[in-house]
Order: sequence, then C-alpha cells, then structure tokens
Amino acid sequence: MGTPIAISTTAFDGYSLKVALEEISRLGYQYVELAAVSGVIEHIRDGDFNTEYLENLSTLMSQYNLSSVAFSGHLDLTQADVVPLFKKRMHFAKELGVRIINTNAGPLERIDAFYRNIVPIARYAEEIGLTVAIESHGDIINEASRSAKVIERIGSAWVRINYDFANVFVFSDGRVKPEDDFSHCIKYCSHLHLKDVVLKNNLWQFCAIGKGIIDYAKIFRLIAKYKLRLPMSLEFPLRLTAKRGQSLKKFEHVPPIEKINKIIVDSMTYVRTLMESNKD
Repeated sequence: MGTPIAISTTAFDGYSLKVALEEISRLGYQYVELAAVSGVIEHIRDGDFNTEYLENLSTLMSQYNLSSVAFSGHLDLTQADVVPLFKKRMHFAKELGVRIINTNAGPLERIDAFYRNIVPIARYAEEIGLTVAIESHGDIINEASRSAKVIERIGSAWVRINYDFANVFVFSDGRVKPEDDFSHCIKYCSHLHLKDVVLKNNLWQFCAIGKGIIDYAKIFRLIAKYKLRLPMSLEFPLRLTAKRGQSLKKFEHVPPIEKINKIIVDSMTYVRTLMESNKD
C-alpha cells in the first residue's frame, strides 16, 4: 500500500460537508480528512458527535467511496472541561474507522493545564487504539525543538505530532524554515499536513501546494531519505489569512467550487510528481 494522501474538507469551508465529499469523490480521490476544527472550520459540530450522525456520515462516505485515515478533531487541550469533550471526539473518530485524530494543544502560557489533561487523553488513546497527533499550530507545539521536548515529556507512544509545514512557517513569522526544522522531530511524527502560503500586501495567504514559499521539493527528498510512509493530508484553509505576527482571521468571501477544485488538482499533481521523482 502506498502512502495515503487525503484531501481535507477545510478547502470547502463555506460549503456543506455533503458538497465537500461529493467534490472530492468526483475529482477521483479516495481519502478525506473531515474537519471538526472547533470555532474555525466545522463541517462536523459539537452536537454531531452521536451514533445517529455517525451512521449517516458512514453511509454518505460509502456512497462516495471515501475513507479516512485521520480526523481533524481540534480542541484547545488546555481548557478545564476539555477531557470528556475530546474523548467524545476520539470515540467518534475510532468508530468512523480512522487511526489518527489531529488536534492543536493550546496556548503556551497554559502548558501546565495541557500536561494535566493529556494524561487521561493518552490513557484513553491507548485503551481504544487511536493515535492523538498534536498539530504544529504556533502554540505549545510548533517548531521541532520545543515539540520534541513536549512529546518526550508526555512519554506515550499514542501521542505524536501532526507536522504542519505551513503552520510552522507562518506562526514563527517566517523565522523557522520547515524544510530544515522537520528532520529534528521526524521520529515523533505520525501524520503530516501539507499546505502552502504566499505573502501578499503583508498578509499570509494560503495557496496551491508548490505555488508558495514552502520548499516541498526539499521536504520530499527528506521523506524519501528517511523512507517515511506517514499518512498526509493536503489542507487548503483558503478563507483564512493573517497579517504578519498576528492571529488568523477569516474572509467573508467563499471561493467558487471551480477555483477550489483547481487548487486541489494542481496540488495533488505536484505532490505526486515529487513523490514519483524521489522513488528509489
């Protein structure tokens, strides 16, 4: 089996989940990462984590011949009440048949709360056989040096890193080059988010992979060098932007389906070309 490459439904922010799945299937792709990113992009919302919705979603995905390896179940894991909420998402993801649930960690200033909450989360992850992949998100987890220390301190094989190349770059305001940083935490990674970014009028804007700043040619040479078979998702939060040094904000404008699909196809073509050129 080759490396699973999913399309994240984040690309279709502003459209229904049904439309997202229909379009991803129509483009000929097999894998999808469903977005339940709390407060940001929610194709699946808090009230949907129940048996009835799970059954309907499973039927819909079967209808479109789609499956998932990873699920975007992002919550702030430093919040006081987050453990039962996140466990609910973990259970839902496991029942859906995925192997990995991605999430952010939370603000660095609340890292003590994160360490308290991750203990029962890691225990539950081991119990149900689901890997929790904490995304490089400009908070507790971002560049490799800090992220590796966090994972080492947690000390669970069921808590790993979802390395997001563009996030590392943007949230460090361009200080950290992910193509150089990535190799220092590879052994702790279980999933990759691929997206690209450009700087226009002092604004970070997400774009097709291969059309931006991130050096994916070098990244895929590293992936080949280390013989990585990590599942990955192509992620396109096209409605999000940020001024340099500031947090992300959302555009009101929803891109047309045709534009979204072109960005997805161009990106997948580029990624597959890099993978093919780096085969042994």
